[in-house]
Amino acid sequence: MTKNNEVYNVTHNFEAIISPAFYSKEYEAAKVTYESTKAKYETNQQTRTIAKTDSIVDSVIDKFVSRAKFGKNKYGTDLDRQDLSVVEWLDHAIEEHMDAILYLNKLKEIIVGKDGKIQKPNS
Repeated sequence: MTKNNEVYNVTHNFEAIISPAFYSKEYEAAKVTYESTKAKYETNQQTRTIAKTDSIVDSVIDKFVSRAKFGKNKYGTDLDRQDLSVVEWLDHAIEEHMDAILYLNKLKEIIVGKDGKIQKPNS
């Protein structure tokens, strides 16, 4: 089988190429670029530089990066996955926000007590 008879299916910033008639040097260059970009993400190389802002913003950015790495290691996937529908993504977001509400209520209970009244200091 020659290269002209092979069928390729590569999608990355261009239309899917599924026909041997489209085989060309441009296609090969695009395929190499795609594979190189894919490998860069898969090996977790730095993909951007973020300017220093302030300690809070920097801390939040660091936490996002750390959380993304944790999720990738734990679940073997990331947010670039394509196997979930929009409704499934919404379900995930709803569940995460439900957890956040529980955490906020627990913290409020710790701060103000179960009765919900703020303890005023003695004057």
